[in-house]
Amino acid sequence: MAGYPRPTFTAWHHSPVSMAIKMDCAPVLAVLLALLCVSLGAPTQPEYNSSMSTYLPVIDLGYARYRAANYEKDGDYYLFSNIRYAAPPTGSRRFQLPEPPLYEEDVNDGSEGYLCNQATNIQFKWLDLLVSPGTQSEDCLFLDVAVPGWVIREQMGIFSSSLSNTTTALGNVSGTGGSDGLPVMTWIHGGGFTFGEKAGVYNPKGLMKTAQGKMVYVAFNYRLGAFGFLAGKEVKAKGAINAGFHDQRAALDWIRQHIAKFGGNPDDVTVMGESAGASSILHHLVATEDVQFHRAILQSTAFYPQYDKDVLESQYYKFASMAGCDGEDSFECLMAADGDDLAKVNKDAVYDTLYGTFQFGPYVDRTFIQLLPLFLLGYGRHNRGVEIMAAYNTDEGFIFTDPTVVSTKQFDALVVRHFPNATEEVIDELKDLYPESDYGSVFRRVSSIIAEWIVECNSRYLEAAYSGAYLYRVSVPPGIHSIDLPLTFWGGSQQLDSAGQSTLSVDDLADLAKSFQSYLVSFAVSGDPNKYRLTENNMPTIYFPKSDEWDGKPMVDVGKRGFSYLSLEDDGPVAKRCDYWQDGAWTGR
Repeated sequence: MAGYPRPTFTAWHHSPVSMAIKMDCAPVLAVLLALLCVSLGAPTQPEYNSSMSTYLPVIDLGYARYRAANYEKDGDYYLFSNIRYAAPPTGSRRFQLPEPPLYEEDVNDGSEGYLCNQATNIQFKWLDLLVSPGTQSEDCLFLDVAVPGWVIREQMGIFSSSLSNTTTALGNVSGTGGSDGLPVMTWIHGGGFTFGEKAGVYNPKGLMKTAQGKMVYVAFNYRLGAFGFLAGKEVKAKGAINAGFHDQRAALDWIRQHIAKFGGNPDDVTVMGESAGASSILHHLVATEDVQFHRAILQSTAFYPQYDKDVLESQYYKFASMAGCDGEDSFECLMAADGDDLAKVNKDAVYDTLYGTFQFGPYVDRTFIQLLPLFLLGYGRHNRGVEIMAAYNTDEGFIFTDPTVVSTKQFDALVVRHFPNATEEVIDELKDLYPESDYGSVFRRVSSIIAEWIVECNSRYLEAAYSGAYLYRVSVPPGIHSIDLPLTFWGGSQQLDSAGQSTLSVDDLADLAKSFQSYLVSFAVSGDPNKYRLTENNMPTIYFPKSDEWDGKPMVDVGKRGFSYLSLEDDGPVAKRCDYWQDGAWTGR
């Protein structure tokens, strides 16, 4: 252990700062929200107590010094909050590539930080409940780092797990790099590329407890909505397409440069994301630039493919017009617009879109992203040498499906609206692949199309491209998109107020989550989900095979009664439908 890089610190905190901020769960989508409330409890953003400032370690990053915002006794880790990894993307930096963080003179206590500007579709307003209260701003490029307590204690020469009451500052020790640090798990949040944040419901306590001091955890914000994913010729000529992805790269670059100062190994980084976070990882895997991570966990890799340049151009000019920026100098006008006014326009643009969609998202810019990821994976044009774990849930399409579409006529109109460039022959093939007689309702027919098109098939493409991937499916009822988040971020809370709406008791959810987290942490720490998996609780793990380890491409199913096996079929109807999507005729190409 003595070989771990030395962090810079002043002293430590003898008891955890209160994190008793409680999330108020609404009855909307009761099952999902109930699970989230029961499992996640308080957000990670602590209430900073300045009277404890002399007890908390300080890390010197060169451009700034950051004091830990909190010590979490239950999990034994220090949380450094709201570290700037890039300069504020405001003023002349709006819609541009991220720039290095600015120099700060004073020690930053992490008490000040902002969410990136948020926006949700009208059908997803309930998702606002999943974002912790806080000021939204363009100035939002912050990250958090959770560091095992022993890393800091060892460098202080204290080997007891109990904390001292001393108020004496013990001096500064310069951080040193090295390849012998701890593995790093990096979380990329989801939210349709228009909402979400690094903290809020994504409390790392459960993962850090499961890791037992074996890893460092990082989570970051990135620009969302129009601020991060506005596209079009004007943006490409004068700004940065997919700016949000470049923010993510900047955060990963920051990890490479600075994580050794926190005891982490920059050459052992696992990224993990859900929904838009997972599809962010997918895009980095097929991007023209080298990846900055070594392993990846992709949970419900969901995004709506944006492939029509004319549609993107129309979206740009509509957004500019809504902002009062018509005319030849529209981009310059957007650059000069008031930030609060532009944030409102961003909300309005996202609010009124096709059911289940989010207006802004990844764009094929022909430079960073040359083609849609499903095509690039099929062509073998992806970054190799990355260990993959990929997953989806049993009912991914449910929350993205318009319940008012109930007739065959409405179904036909919706298909044309989703695939405007497809020929009549291609549309007929789609209808044949998803015959009305197989589903019992138009809703289920549409839901199945959406699930496989934007989520489920991505796991198949990843498995084909990355031989020996680890695959799993979450079937815990109701199996909807995001149902895996309570398992991923279970933190040990035993609140019972909402448990009655859940399909699992609090105790069963806790046991399942602890076992599930042991797979994730073991993979991040060692590359093998089996090495540190739990085998001795009420829902013990089972051996997790690689997809090429047994016949039939085995997967692990995560169900309400525990873990079991299933196969990723090669020749069945789902495989045939995924081949249809990967063929790409529906794009009109």
